[in-house]
Amino acid sequence: MLKNPDHGRVSEIWRGLKITDRNQLKVLRALDAYYDGHYGFGFVSFKPICRRTKLSRPVVRRICRHLARKGMAEYAKGMFNLDGEVAGAGYAITQAGHVALQILAGERQ
Repeated sequence: MLKNPDHGRVSEIWRGLKITDRNQLKVLRALDAYYDGHYGFGFVSFKPICRRTKLSRPVVRRICRHLARKGMAEYAKGMFNLDGEVAGAGYAITQAGHVALQILAGERQ
């Protein structure tokens, strides 16, 4: 459960559009790759994000926290894998982050 119920709302995307750092965009796109609109948002640990972005773990960790503060990503702990085993913690893109990426892509065309 989110601590702030307004966190990640689509109405907040205008703050998120101020992302100009290429590494932040890489991480947000990596999180978006795990987005599933039918079943909710896919949480992922740092390792797959590092592989996808070619960024170091400390950089990915810092960026994920930054995106979470902006409401573009969400942190969860106590996740389970498909076999029902405890899989740790991770981040997922929020709906606001997903929509912000779509708007950014539309502006670049």
